[in-house]
Amino acid sequence: MNADSGLSLKTVVENGGAVYIVGSMRNVKVTRIQKMVLVRLIQLAEARDRMTGNLRQVCIVLDELKYHLSRIALEALGAARDKGVHVVMAHQSIADLQDCPKDLEPHAVVGAVFENSKIKVVYKVEMPETAEIFARKSGKILVEDESRGIERSLSLTEHFNGERNLWQSERYFIDENMILIFLKDVALFLE
Repeated sequence: MNADSGLSLKTVVENGGAVYIVGSMRNVKVTRIQKMVLVRLIQLAEARDRMTGNLRQVCIVLDELKYHLSRIALEALGAARDKGVHVVMAHQSIADLQDCPKDLEPHAVVGAVFENSKIKVVYKVEMPETAEIFARKSGKILVEDESRGIERSLSLTEHFNGERNLWQSERYFIDENMILIFLKDVALFLE
């Protein structure tokens, strides 16, 4: 459907299809329209009767998520999945999410995005704090740590004295260092 002859988002949601909207990061009018289109798509999905059991799935891709953030959009993310809507949210960093409109609380935005995204794909990060967040989300595993008794002789040479201690401790399944040194095409998938 061509936008010149008119576009019905309702028809696309009901019958299927794809709509690609070229947005903007700087033009305030365009970013406002982007948010309005997102809200309209969520309204259309919420108005559908899920009791019929045959809802057409709707996938919304929000690239550069921070330009789509609004109170209504964040509130709707929690209810969207129940209405057959899947949202792919792409952003560069957690700091991007915290750089949100003034009427939103930055920590609430990060929480809403994290809690309402079932699968997270993480590429190499630069900030150790970000790596720590995703390392924690990878879960913990038991590892064995070992210490060995070493004695130093008068000639300052070291010799193993036969004393050995083993114990179990926990570490993150994927630790921060791994995430910080990912190669170009390596990603971590978290649920």
